[in-house]
Amino acid sequence: MLKHNIILLLLSLSLYSTGSAQEMKNDIHKDIILMNDIKSENLSSLKDMIGNSRIVMLGEVDHSYGNIFEAKIKVMKYLHQEMGFDIIAFESGFYDLKKASEEMEQRGNIKLCMAKSIFPIWINTKEFLPFIKYIEENNSELLLTGFDSQFSGEYVFENLKDDFRKFVENEVSAEVLDSWIDHIETMSDDFQFVNDSSQFNLFNKHTSEIRNVLLAKKNYLKSDEEEIDFLIQLLHNIQQTASDYYINKTGTKSEKEWKAKDSNVRDQLMAENLIFLAKKYPNKKIICWGATAHFANKVWKLKHEELKSFTPMGSHIKKQLGEDQVYILGFTAAKDKSQNICSIEQEFNKKDARFGFLDLKSSTGKTQFKSYCIDLKEAAVYGDWKEVIDGMFFLDTITKSTHYLLDLDFESNSSVLKDISPDKKTDQKNLITNRQNIFSYQIIRERTKDMIIHSGKVEDSKTKQAIPYVNIGIRNTLIGTSADFNGNFYLKIPSQYQSDTISFSCIGYQTERIAVKDLSSRKNIALSPATENIEEVTVYGEPLTAKLIMKRVIKNIKHNYIQTPYSQLRLYRQKRWSPYDEKFYLQEELRSIYDNNGYKSVPMYPIRYEGFNVSKQGRIAVIDTITGSTGKFRNKQTKIIAPIGLSDVVNMRYNNFLNRSKLSKYEFEIKKSISTDTGEQLLIAFRAKKPRHRTTAQLAPIDYSGTITINANDYAIVKVNSTTIQDKNKIWLAKRTSAYYTEKAWFKKEIVSYKKYGNYYYLEKIHRTSNHDFRYIYFTDIIGLEVKEGKLPRPKKGKYHIMRTEEAYNPADWKFLKESF
Repeated sequence: MLKHNIILLLLSLSLYSTGSAQEMKNDIHKDIILMNDIKSENLSSLKDMIGNSRIVMLGEVDHSYGNIFEAKIKVMKYLHQEMGFDIIAFESGFYDLKKASEEMEQRGNIKLCMAKSIFPIWINTKEFLPFIKYIEENNSELLLTGFDSQFSGEYVFENLKDDFRKFVENEVSAEVLDSWIDHIETMSDDFQFVNDSSQFNLFNKHTSEIRNVLLAKKNYLKSDEEEIDFLIQLLHNIQQTASDYYINKTGTKSEKEWKAKDSNVRDQLMAENLIFLAKKYPNKKIICWGATAHFANKVWKLKHEELKSFTPMGSHIKKQLGEDQVYILGFTAAKDKSQNICSIEQEFNKKDARFGFLDLKSSTGKTQFKSYCIDLKEAAVYGDWKEVIDGMFFLDTITKSTHYLLDLDFESNSSVLKDISPDKKTDQKNLITNRQNIFSYQIIRERTKDMIIHSGKVEDSKTKQAIPYVNIGIRNTLIGTSADFNGNFYLKIPSQYQSDTISFSCIGYQTERIAVKDLSSRKNIALSPATENIEEVTVYGEPLTAKLIMKRVIKNIKHNYIQTPYSQLRLYRQKRWSPYDEKFYLQEELRSIYDNNGYKSVPMYPIRYEGFNVSKQGRIAVIDTITGSTGKFRNKQTKIIAPIGLSDVVNMRYNNFLNRSKLSKYEFEIKKSISTDTGEQLLIAFRAKKPRHRTTAQLAPIDYSGTITINANDYAIVKVNSTTIQDKNKIWLAKRTSAYYTEKAWFKKEIVSYKKYGNYYYLEKIHRTSNHDFRYIYFTDIIGLEVKEGKLPRPKKGKYHIMRTEEAYNPADWKFLKESF
């Protein structure tokens, strides 16, 4: 869930209110204009209410109610068609929607542009579809913009560096720009700035340098003056947000820790961005879409202690542009019709109308009452609402929005894992050994007196240039860290490891090993380039680099992997240890899957899955740990094996190394060329430079690396062998698993392979091991069997996702399986 949802629900803490709990002491509710449908003729009174205001703010009480979205869309249409409003400014990225609008002007895919810039809380709901359709139909008349200081989409990853590089590449080094952008991407992903004063100060220094370059160029690059002005305003957003995250830690506070005042910096910036847009388009009228809590004016006049220290963007806007230039309309409804609280919303419900609106701005009556207009989840708040908003739009009911995903195209020999010993105690030992061999180092965070602390820099032994993202740690332990972009590292080592050795490893370099006791004399660690003789790989007579190979892989995905619906029968096979009876079990499940999306590229968050997943049969048998043979199978009518989730690398390519815009986030190296019976294959090693979920499709990654096997004739990926080290403290519900308390670090190792059926490659096998995932010891295979292309009718209600086997075990249905499985 986006952090900004928490930020917008400003009243999530305990509220209190004063005033009559029995009935309203005034009769202002008699001035509510009633209607049973939101038609143009019924909205005519809005003209008098809004008057000559240039900006109308359509606020919502919460971001999760679909019928409020529908009502706002109808009002938005009226404002455009009848009152000449021609800009729609969203509570979404100031930068993201600027880029989206530019693409729309160049006849880009409007749905795609909006999906890449507007927060999912709106764009991924069914009730928002009419808005998208309206923009498509009126794109030449309406300008879509954003005012949020946060980044809200993918444009920051795809375009931000190039937009700044265009103006500063001769004055700011590529290394500095890369490091600076990397911090911004971290802020966009994690809503925080790294807790390091030197990096924060350096970031501010570089931001100021970039701003000075832009200010200087603005004086003589008159044709680019408008673009430079925008980037300068964006820099102000970035620097202030970084300070807020670093100093106030607002992006990482829990709901219990959060206070309304924690949104002050963001609201100030959103107000400045909207004023920037109003000045840029002086002859245009603006509709704002967002939360009433942000659009509100003098919330400190409500009877609510926490709001006394909160200054929403609406108050800044009114102060800067004038009361007569802005009209704030809050959409609201009763939290519970049966409650005897006597709020303005419940008074409206007594009038037996579906909709209504109340003009507070021109009211001469008493405007003190209780309302849910800012937060529907808590108690109604008492106060003079005329000081807070200008008008209220009432709905008689409140309904949750419906999740919906647009149909979009966002693109332009098997390793065998070591098995465990039959002996229970040896099993544990071998598991640990196997885990340690993947170099899964733990980042030590605890403060303790018994620590050896060392900082240094890793550099190339020949060029003396810094080597970024070097993997550093004690082999056969879970202790270590990684160097940053500039090769700098900071390492804490428990004193009991002072007789051990530290390994420094990086793709393209020989591994350097240094005794812990010698670290103090080695401030700079020099790595020598790898001397391994890698044979030259030639395909079609053209020498290839690893990055060029990956670009060709990406280009050919549409030809190699089906982009239309398909169905498949899959065998899920899992070998696991049961702590209850101390036996090994082999569990198998036949599952019928249908994917209506095929291998179209889609964002990972939210995970898009359109189709059904029906478990047909399941069976289970005990494994003889002495002979390795399997006993007699018996019926297993239960949920036995979890879905594949994020394991299908090609299907999740929008968020990994198969997204062209994210290639720069990885380092690649050609390891070798392999001759097989089916032709030549290329083996490419990869490592994420600074892994994050948006660039790896992995949850809370600390390290993500592995190899990719590619068919040289068609550039199809046939296998990906990867290892992920995860920060368990950042994984939702992690504390519910026993592994959270027993494992210092979490790791996951996967081998994903693909097989060609007909014209396309499909998921063939996933072999996965980990030391968490709700089971301490287990191995899972997912084997693709029959494939059929084409659409299937939607199953009957109740059979869309059946995760418990629906049929009794029938041995005859399993005879087609080969023993080699």
